[in-house]
Amino acid sequence: MNLKRLIGLAIIVGVISGIGAFVFYALLELIAGICMNLAGLHLPKPGGEPPLFEFYFNIKIAICIITALGAFIAGLIVYTFAPETQGDGTDATIRTFHYFRGIIRGRVSIIKIITSAITIGSGGSAGREGPITQIGAGFGSTLATILKLPDKERRLLLICGIAGGLGSIFRAPLGGALFAVEVLYKRDFETQAVIPAFVSSIVAYTVFISIFKILGINSLNIFTLPSLSLDFKEIPLYILVGIISAILVYLFVKIFYGVHNFFRNLKISNYFKPLIGGFITGLIGMFLPSVLGTGYGYVQELIYGELPLTFIVLTVFGKIVATSFTLGSGGSGGVFGPSVVIGGFIGGTVGYFFKQYIPTIHPETYVLLGIASFISAACKTPLTAILMTSEMTGGY
Repeated sequence: MNLKRLIGLAIIVGVISGIGAFVFYALLELIAGICMNLAGLHLPKPGGEPPLFEFYFNIKIAICIITALGAFIAGLIVYTFAPETQGDGTDATIRTFHYFRGIIRGRVSIIKIITSAITIGSGGSAGREGPITQIGAGFGSTLATILKLPDKERRLLLICGIAGGLGSIFRAPLGGALFAVEVLYKRDFETQAVIPAFVSSIVAYTVFISIFKILGINSLNIFTLPSLSLDFKEIPLYILVGIISAILVYLFVKIFYGVHNFFRNLKISNYFKPLIGGFITGLIGMFLPSVLGTGYGYVQELIYGELPLTFIVLTVFGKIVATSFTLGSGGSGGVFGPSVVIGGFIGGTVGYFFKQYIPTIHPETYVLLGIASFISAACKTPLTAILMTSEMTGGY
């Protein structure tokens, strides 16, 4: 395909992905606002994401009931209209790219927006990365199908959709593009897609931020940070964060697939499996609300040192278990978001623990290092992990 034509199509995909990402974000915020208020919970928000909606109800329903119902409704929609949208979304997109000619049904993006917003908004422990990967990929693939493009070009637009979706919703245009070309292969990346992926991601990011500005939100990052500093004397502790992250990624994978295999072999209807996973997630959330939803607000509080050390440690393991039950049971959401939370709390554990003995330590620096190291190990995308952490936080 002519490069100019490809860039033109990448711009179109970027515009569509940016709008789609905002629709997903807004729907998630709407559902979360309703559900958390029905549960009598007021979860903190990250500094760069002030609430879009405000609700006040004089009702208090147990959060485990809300997470179970949300997961059940989402599962009902998934298995009725688009079974390929269950779970994370990233793995399904990779399979589609390699084995199904990059063809994604037009309904997939819409169903994924709805079901993931319901799952996460009702308190399910999941992230926005997996859904937006499949949502953006669906937009790119559908455009290619409408234009009757050959398979090679459809795959390129699919990558552009991934880049646009990630770059916009995470406010990380460079990291989103790099993730899109890096995640599809274990030891390589899609070289032909590099330029159009960056174009699509930057355009989508611009569209998303423009909508934010229209709504009076001027933040360019998800999290806000105090001034940070690195001390070369603390390098052994930085390495310790990386080692702990690698060990806990291994634990996360084992627990996640253990739960996944349990539900896969469970002899009940697929419609009821997410309900069970959602109920267990809600039970954990009753005692540890930091596991509910994306958890980004608690990362923000962690950065500013507003959480006790015991709570920080419990959140690491609680988030691993809650995410495994939310997604392993067939819930719709991603693992990148939980990885941000788990990694941040691992770094926070190290930083705040050693600050008791070394007062000059800046624990917020360790939070960022934990995020980058956990994502790097979990997703096997080290460059993307560093870049996206920097862009999400503005902590370059």
